[in-house]
Amino acid sequence: MNLKKHSNCLSQAIPPIKSWLHGNKLNYLALAVSVFPIVSPQIHAATENNLNQTVQSAQSDKVTYQGVVIDENGNPLPGVNITYKNAHGVGVITDIDGKFTFAIPSNIHSLIFSYVGMKTQTVRVSNPSEKLKVRLEPDAVSLQETVITGIYTRKAESFTGSMATYSEKELKTVGNQNVLQSLKVLDPSFIILENNLAGSDPNATMNLNIGGNTNIVGLETEYSTNPNQPLFILDGFETTLSTITDLSMDRVASITILKDASSTAIYGSKAANGVVVVETKKPEAGRLKFNYNGNFGIE
Repeated sequence: MNLKKHSNCLSQAIPPIKSWLHGNKLNYLALAVSVFPIVSPQIHAATENNLNQTVQSAQSDKVTYQGVVIDENGNPLPGVNITYKNAHGVGVITDIDGKFTFAIPSNIHSLIFSYVGMKTQTVRVSNPSEKLKVRLEPDAVSLQETVITGIYTRKAESFTGSMATYSEKELKTVGNQNVLQSLKVLDPSFIILENNLAGSDPNATMNLNIGGNTNIVGLETEYSTNPNQPLFILDGFETTLSTITDLSMDRVASITILKDASSTAIYGSKAANGVVVVETKKPEAGRLKFNYNGNFGIE
């Protein structure tokens, strides 16, 4: 900007202003002056050209992928979230027909698909002209997220009682004798008392309880069973201690211990000492399963 030229213009404008003020008997006049930068047409055109080149370069660095997301039965999944690593909030969702169109930078070679109740899946992409077909698998609810009471299965966050659930893998990790010995190691509240009177009798039943004795000791002969013994449920039906003791570990899917008095609302007064709920493995349709365990010794 030429400051000398603008200062000359201002000095030429001051005398007429003074004369007008004197004629109207005014002492001063407040002026608001705004200064705007003046850009030459050449600079403006160059700036606009650089901006257009930047936009075109950004658009040319992106590739567009199209496809459809389906479930395990082949049905389209609407509302599936699709993004990529370090996307910083960039992503799209599938429409009502499970279809999507996603423009991503050319240096991105994998897309992440996530949906409620389905396993998150990462898919490798390389050919934009090829339509993608992504099949999401259901995410099975783990044992730690549910409580199996023998009557119903409920989510852990909605179950208010004291309980503990152990899977087949956890039971086999700590021992291979029987499920009750494994529970003794895994859960400190599950107590198996040593029976010195039985000695080495293999048919002697275990003396066990959950959280200690809650009844009078020494009533086994009157009740034909230990009144401090917990209730045992096998696949939804009441069973005996000897049945659980002889149960093969290979048949067990999970064991849930209900420890407090909330279980009496389901099983009545029999559950006052706690409940041991055993769920066995369910047969799979179209699959033959055969288990064999053998032991041998050389003398």
